Amino acid sequence: MKKIKLGKSSNIKTLSKKDFELYSYKAPFIVENCFKHIVRSLKKGKFDVDLFVKFISDFYLAGDFLSAIKLARMVNNEKGGQLTEKERSIVLSSLTFLYSLARDFDLSSFYLEQTTSLKEIDREVAYRWLAVARIILDYSKGNYLSAYLNGKRFIDNVLTFDTSHKVFSFQPKHHLIGILIRVTNRSAMLLAESEKHGSEKRKMYFDSIKDLLEKVKSVNSKAIDFFYFCELSVLYSKTHSFPNAQKALASAYNIIMGRKRAFHRYSYVYYQAKAFFYSQKGEFSEAYKQIKLAYRASFNVSDVYDELDVIDQFLTIAREFSRSDPILRKQTSEFYMKGNSLLKQFINFLEEKDWYTGKNHSAKVAALSYLVANKLVTLFPYMKSYIDVQSIYLAGYVHDIGKVKIPWLLINKINKLEEYEIDYLINHVLFGKEILEELNFKSIARVIYQHHESPDGKGYPEGIRNVSVEANIISLADSFEAMTTSNRKYKKPKSLDTAKREIISLSGTKFYPEVIEAFKSVKTQELKSFLDSLK
Repeated sequence: MKKIKLGKSSNIKTLSKKDFELYSYKAPFIVENCFKHIVRSLKKGKFDVDLFVKFISDFYLAGDFLSAIKLARMVNNEKGGQLTEKERSIVLSSLTFLYSLARDFDLSSFYLEQTTSLKEIDREVAYRWLAVARIILDYSKGNYLSAYLNGKRFIDNVLTFDTSHKVFSFQPKHHLIGILIRVTNRSAMLLAESEKHGSEKRKMYFDSIKDLLEKVKSVNSKAIDFFYFCELSVLYSKTHSFPNAQKALASAYNIIMGRKRAFHRYSYVYYQAKAFFYSQKGEFSEAYKQIKLAYRASFNVSDVYDELDVIDQFLTIAREFSRSDPILRKQTSEFYMKGNSLLKQFINFLEEKDWYTGKNHSAKVAALSYLVANKLVTLFPYMKSYIDVQSIYLAGYVHDIGKVKIPWLLINKINKLEEYEIDYLINHVLFGKEILEELNFKSIARVIYQHHESPDGKGYPEGIRNVSVEANIISLADSFEAMTTSNRKYKKPKSLDTAKREIISLSGTKFYPEVIEAFKSVKTQELKSFLDSLK
């Protein structure tokens, strides 16, 4: 077995599939061993904070934020009662920080409340981890003024810290400052946008961004200079000062190109800034190319926050693109299925990201949904009043689009999922609904939001019984494809006949009887020929 080390020199997201699986099988044992070391320190009468921070940061820096969270939860749940309040604040604040970076804002808020309820909080580490988590949480919840003010304050504070300070356990100093600059500046830009054009307040927000960037630039660090120029280009792009934005991008490029390792790790930030530049110019084709480069480059860095931040940027570009031309809004279904459309590229990204669902899963679900829908309206003509066959095809194609906002590691986890991981994974239907609503696909958003619901009320996310027929068709197609694919993590593929019998047995519970009748009318050989044509 190949030895895989944890730490700054390794990033599990860059491993081959085989090595990733080897690491995944070892990870639970590594976590358990780390926990035993911490327990030994407690038996000696003292919680070894340095050891705890080292373990969780090693996992995080290796790209395994799930193991970092699992270890911190084990310490909190099993040994929290043996810790002083100050020691426990470090454990709880690490969970608050980790969940905020992974965009699980419900659990981040939960642990934030747990930490702040303590009478004594560690001021050196816990207090500052909480501060970063609060900034990220405020931004995610739309509290832009709070994120902006606290972001400015915190950046001022940490600029003077030594690079060895524990607040930089999960990211190097320049990296954490880069994240905070992005969040703070985006908050300021959104605040500026809410003010009238030409108003003093609008100008004040834009000027404050430049002031903050100049303060960051005063630190003598090439790494921080790189983030400075990338953010400066974003500012100039936002204010449509495109020649200055190009100069800033050129300066960022010159810094990073001379450093091969830095380019490998942080080129995604440069590509993001470049994508934003082209989107503000209205050159969406070029913006897409750059964000695609950013997405792929983001896997070279272990930080889960950055991976998801690139997807957020892609969503912003897609949203602006969908609103850029009123004619396109009238032809959305046709437009988004053409060529290299942004919606289609979301699915391409998802198939790159998800190693185990399988190539062409979305296309197979879409095509099978379309086939069953056509059979349904043939058998039951009155169903034409309830379903739109073309919309079912598109909804089937994008049914899993929300998974682009789920961390890569969680999508590809091959070990048993923890309960809180399942809860977060379930959010993909909500994320998908939000994405599609933002892109003006409100009717399709409703359908994909329900594609894990069932008529017996045992589905999710709401456990409703009056599931739309369209969603039930997509649910059937998704289930059948999952049963028969060879790529799934947990189960071997079933034969078409076996899968078909299992699906039919769920008539009246998971699937409407009419939908099952339509599916039964598809002969097994027809299914085989049909699915073979999509390989």
